[in-house]
Amino acid sequence: ACDFRLRLDPKKDLHSFYNFVAPILTVNKAGDTFIRMLLDWPSRLELEQKRGFLRVEPPRECILELDLWHETTIKSIRGRFGDPATWGKPLLRLDPKLDTPDVEVRNISGGGLRLELQHDAYRRQHRLFEPASRFIIRLLLAEPEAGQPMEFHLALRLQNIYGDPQTMGLVAMGFRIMSFGVPGDMPGEPLSWKPAATGVPALDDWAFRRHLAIYRQ
Repeated sequence: ACDFRLRLDPKKDLHSFYNFVAPILTVNKAGDTFIRMLLDWPSRLELEQKRGFLRVEPPRECILELDLWHETTIKSIRGRFGDPATWGKPLLRLDPKLDTPDVEVRNISGGGLRLELQHDAYRRQHRLFEPASRFIIRLLLAEPEAGQPMEFHLALRLQNIYGDPQTMGLVAMGFRIMSFGVPGDMPGEPLSWKPAATGVPALDDWAFRRHLAIYRQ
């Protein structure tokens, strides 16, 4: 089974994703580095949606912790993007103990997420929530299959604001994931940031497992 992508228009950063299944006819070693496989001609080619764009509405109990910082706030205190301890006080924080927390994760995928803010929480910091603004979020997500939570550090770009921020109620915000922080091999080592051009693989897998769990229920 093979998945691949093509950018049909070289002037646009827009990919089409395809899949095919074909039998392996032969396998040979080519030198010390490569394995060469000869495949039978596929009977058909499938145009598919990449799994990284599969969004799931996670149950609240799956979102254990959430902290959101504005990029300029971290820069203003001379924080180091590789060291979360230097980022200062978060702009928003999820408190799962509250019946009505200031912010909730409405949906999430390997490529983006949507947050829902109470109007009062939005009003306090509304000047920072401008389209194209950049943020960093820390998420601690429950992982029932593994028995221990998964932590993510994600750099976000605010794409859209939904609803009328001038009226009372909820304000929803859609974010695109631009890059993700990878922890070092040893405790205390800084995060290294990698671009998320095709999504965050581990978050993609997490969202897919949540989707399957919801489907089974």
